Amino acid sequence: MRMRRLAFLAVLALGFAVWCPGPAQAQESPLTTLRNLGLPDELILDLKDLVDERTPPTVQDVVVEPENPGPDEPVRVSARIYSVGSARNTPIFEAWILYTTDNGGTWERVPMDQVPGADRMWTGEIPGQPQGAEVQFSLQAFSVNDEMYIEAMCQATEGIPPAPDQAPPACAEDDYPDICALQLPYDCVFPLSVSEEDLVTYKEDRVAVTPSMDFRNGRVAVRDGRIYLQMNFKDDVTHGTMSPPDLQYYVMGWLNPDKATLERGLDAILKQGGVVIYAMPTLFRECTIYQVLGGGSLDSDATSGTCRAQGPMLEISIPISVVEPNPSRELEFIVVTLSQAGPNMVNLKLRDTSLFTRMRYVQRGYTVE
Repeated sequence: MRMRRLAFLAVLALGFAVWCPGPAQAQESPLTTLRNLGLPDELILDLKDLVDERTPPTVQDVVVEPENPGPDEPVRVSARIYSVGSARNTPIFEAWILYTTDNGGTWERVPMDQVPGADRMWTGEIPGQPQGAEVQFSLQAFSVNDEMYIEAMCQATEGIPPAPDQAPPACAEDDYPDICALQLPYDCVFPLSVSEEDLVTYKEDRVAVTPSMDFRNGRVAVRDGRIYLQMNFKDDVTHGTMSPPDLQYYVMGWLNPDKATLERGLDAILKQGGVVIYAMPTLFRECTIYQVLGGGSLDSDATSGTCRAQGPMLEISIPISVVEPNPSRELEFIVVTLSQAGPNMVNLKLRDTSLFTRMRYVQRGYTVE
């Protein structure tokens, strides 16, 4: 029973929020609550830094010229692109226009260039298309820290179908075609941020992290009122063991920028978003959504989310209603893995994280007249 309760508290901590049992008390800071439960300061600071130091780009003021192009007429797309988060002056490394003429079946990409002397403006050109072509496009941008902005501008036909075995033609001339393929959509399934440094040195250097918790890459898709995230790891996803205690937790967290807050770190997660935790079902519900509701209390929802593990892949889905109100249709996602090799909270360790990804689900496109 003691192990069961401690594991449950650990899972709530992984969700960046714990509602302490016992007599009613004055509401305290989530950070204070976590420390009172024995969560190591090192882990709290690591999680806080993940949130406070994020720098994913965002895109505003998109202009399409001309809006109704004729046959073979190029279309210029301009947008204001800049980083969000605490380091708002973090430079944008590169930006792309991703476009499809067959509803996401195949994708091409063209680079955007920064406009000299213009405040954060970038511009690029979609090549002319034949009469009647239905062009859909998505904007993609990377900060110098590899964090990405991506637009999910069409809906997947199923949750997240398997990725193609070969790099797409759009990546044929890229210096790193494997990385390019991970940064391109397929079948209206869109990429999560990928650290090029981690990926290039993946096989040689990533030996300190338990392979089953070593995040490699991920995807996101929108379909039928749900958001799907697929996470791929170096080895098969597992809950770990109860005896000896060596538990493993997989956490998908989100931030909703439409929920304004002056809080930072874990408090920001509580006020602006939530988490889905995938953990050992013999201890509690295997797939649970945690978030703080309007009244300030922690809500746990073990029915709305779905979690499906298959080999080294974990797919999590949540209904869009869980993240509302979200008028901007922008969300930020992160994946975190933690382990607990012992019966106490002090044994809880951060194992690996993804980079933040800022996604907007918005439709962009035009018909060639």
